[in-house]
Amino acid sequence: MLHFTKGFFCLIISLIAFTIHAAGRGGNSTAITPIVDTTSIYVSKSCHNAATGRFIISSVSNKTGQMGYYLVNGNKLASCNYPDKILYANKLRHGIINSGDSLLIESLAEGDYTIVIYSLEVDEVKKFFRYSFHIGKYKPLTLVRHNEKDPSCTYTNDGEIIVEVTGGKSGKKECTIIPRTGTVRQDGGKITFSGLSPEVYDIYISDKCGQTVSIEQV
Repeated sequence: MLHFTKGFFCLIISLIAFTIHAAGRGGNSTAITPIVDTTSIYVSKSCHNAATGRFIISSVSNKTGQMGYYLVNGNKLASCNYPDKILYANKLRHGIINSGDSLLIESLAEGDYTIVIYSLEVDEVKKFFRYSFHIGKYKPLTLVRHNEKDPSCTYTNDGEIIVEVTGGKSGKKECTIIPRTGTVRQDGGKITFSGLSPEVYDIYISDKCGQTVSIEQV
């Protein structure tokens, strides 16, 4: 006749509990990787005089709803540096993003960066999306030259002032002539003020970064 001691029963119960716990963890071991369409990524330059670069992902998704993200300096991240191994002090930006949402990071200076997006599940094997990018910088707005064409007569308004600029944020510039008169036409970096009568003028040209060049008393 077999006799089982109290210690034997405790051992059996402990083994069963360990087996159930191990099986439970094994069932959740499949990592969930964030899904990012890299064609939806947009990077914009920074202004010359301020940190205005932007990084945008139109949509990020995974199967469990929420993900964590962080941004670090540099365009390389060693494969051993998993999300939970990066020091908090090295993270320039960090936060939580919901599946299906867009991700916008603003006020970036010129330089190289790496964005990391990872699953938040405690029991998951950490898998993550990693993307390196460069923020460029617009060149300073610079006045190249200007020319004047005097009105044909004292009382006519067919004079012109032609200004050429380079650099600055791409797109139309804000052009101001004082006294305010005539018309202005932009063709790339060439700006023509026309319909001017005999007068002394001040001209100010600004880009969307807030840089301004001026010509006074022309």
